[in-house]
Amino acid sequence: MEPLYSIRHLTLSFGNKVIFDDSNFQILSKDKIGLLGLNGKGKSSLFKIIKNELSPDTSTPQCIIDKKKNLTIDLVSQEIDERLLGCQDAKDFFFSINQDLKKLHRQYFENAKELESSPTSQDLLEKQDLTIEAIQSLKGWERLDRFLSYLKALHFTCFDQPVSILSGGQKRKLLIAFGLTSIADIVLWDEPTNHLDIETIQVLESEIQNSKQASVIVSHDRHLLGKVSNKIMRIENKKITTFPKGFEAFLEQRALDEQANLKTLKKLKNSFKREQEWMRQGVKARGTKSQDRIDRFHELEHKIKKIKEESFEKAKIELAHGQRKSKKLIQFNDVSFSYNQAQIFKGLNFTIYNNEKIGLIGENGSGKTTLCHLMTSRLLPASGEIKTLDNLSISYFTQDKKDLEQCSTPFELLGDGSDHVIVNDNSLHVATYLSKFLFSSEDLYRPIETMSGGEKARLQLAKNLTQKADIWIFDEPTNDLDLETIQVLEESLKEFKGTIILISHDRIFLENVTNKTFLIHENSLEKFEAGYEQASEYIEALKLQKELAQEEELTSESKPLNIAPTKKPNPQKVNTSHLQEQVHEKEELIEKIELLMQELGAHQHSHETIEKLSQLSQKKDTLEEELLNLYELLEQNT
Repeated sequence: MEPLYSIRHLTLSFGNKVIFDDSNFQILSKDKIGLLGLNGKGKSSLFKIIKNELSPDTSTPQCIIDKKKNLTIDLVSQEIDERLLGCQDAKDFFFSINQDLKKLHRQYFENAKELESSPTSQDLLEKQDLTIEAIQSLKGWERLDRFLSYLKALHFTCFDQPVSILSGGQKRKLLIAFGLTSIADIVLWDEPTNHLDIETIQVLESEIQNSKQASVIVSHDRHLLGKVSNKIMRIENKKITTFPKGFEAFLEQRALDEQANLKTLKKLKNSFKREQEWMRQGVKARGTKSQDRIDRFHELEHKIKKIKEESFEKAKIELAHGQRKSKKLIQFNDVSFSYNQAQIFKGLNFTIYNNEKIGLIGENGSGKTTLCHLMTSRLLPASGEIKTLDNLSISYFTQDKKDLEQCSTPFELLGDGSDHVIVNDNSLHVATYLSKFLFSSEDLYRPIETMSGGEKARLQLAKNLTQKADIWIFDEPTNDLDLETIQVLEESLKEFKGTIILISHDRIFLENVTNKTFLIHENSLEKFEAGYEQASEYIEALKLQKELAQEEELTSESKPLNIAPTKKPNPQKVNTSHLQEQVHEKEELIEKIELLMQELGAHQHSHETIEKLSQLSQKKDTLEEELLNLYELLEQNT
């Protein structure tokens, strides 16, 4: 693969904080690189350096950056630039974010307007031809068409609405479609899966994997990293380490390195203990010729400190449990809910029990947060009944950072006038508590506004988890968290003795934490007692059903041959190649229906599912009859 970008001896500091110290890395053509590292350790800074928006420090040896000639780089950020919020619709956004095309696009329409009044002007015709050639050389219209097609595939529905009034999820889809239609040599993806539903992530995953461009992806989505990346770059201890065999190999190597570090640390601690006893004996007892041994003692002390620093930092997250012993906590009886005359839920019936860990999934806008608000009585049902246990305690973790913005420092946020915080009936110093979430004592009085999105997410988590609850509801808790913190949160949720309701798009997180899954689909709720793996099969079946409906729609639009068995066609008038195409289409359709029935057959726990199976069975019978007639026609004409 061709080298596109490389950097050697990278050094970068902000004041006394060293981000990179003599680091090196390289990006090759078609690379799919997962960029990992704790929040606040330099991932965003590295993107700015690659984009030439930030210059490395002057250092010795000198920092050297090598680029392919005319290298182009696009960044798909987490938020839409404020300058683009004024775009009037999706097309306007496309041309505004692709500045190379915006001017040409405007010129094309100006030329067209002038040609209306002077259609025979040779100068104008030549000018328009040159504009068209320039647009075509940049694949402008093709990219616009692909951009709009991707938006449709991502279930974007607001094509004619101003960007400023779109939801966060819809804005994110505009950015995703921009990244997927980029023709840059390198595309930088900054947490692309945040706030996306699982189906949208799968589209993104597939397209990045099949892209011919190089991609560098900052993501905590382990499923995406495992499927897409062929290389991992990790920022740690001011260095950038490259793991050339993808995410799974990185995890294996990381585990081996940690084991090796712990083994070495154990040996050094034993030696240090002996030397420490010798040091405590005093100068006279140690003798006069002991300076070499004293030096070795300090060297040993330094080695232990260094290994501790290089060991993987881990947050220590603890959830406070209300110790509720009752079995049934919340019960929905025939609950319906509407918003602005739009039906959100109809006839919901389910019970939430103690010690359950429920994954709540569904497309964006399907009603996941609404359902949680019904559970917590923030919203009331239009009809039906919601029963909750007396004095039930529910804590709700969201990504809303308004509380953070009202405080100037972590100490003020957590201490609230005191230097201690109460967690699980224990009093802890604010510094001690925040250290469990990887905040140093220096971070205690650091302005929150200077923190990265990931650091703010960790701080929000620290604030929320001081509460005690019978039910914990987590609404997308992994957004903005680094991989290490996610894995520790995952372990904490698994060990928690109470009930957890988890809204998440992180498939591996769902698989590892939950033992039951609720899927919101078509104003109803599908329940899966075997957890996320069972639900994922059903989601694939729904996806297949959608594809099937689209194919049927396309088939009905085409002109079918007359295949009625009572009429014998004139062989000379039958196009056999067209006939073979129809046979192939029918066979594929039947195969898809059989697969869909097989998937749905595992979930016959609702009236709707049984009804769908009946409809599919009838459709399959009809198609098989039509296929037999096609076989007969084909035999007559060959």
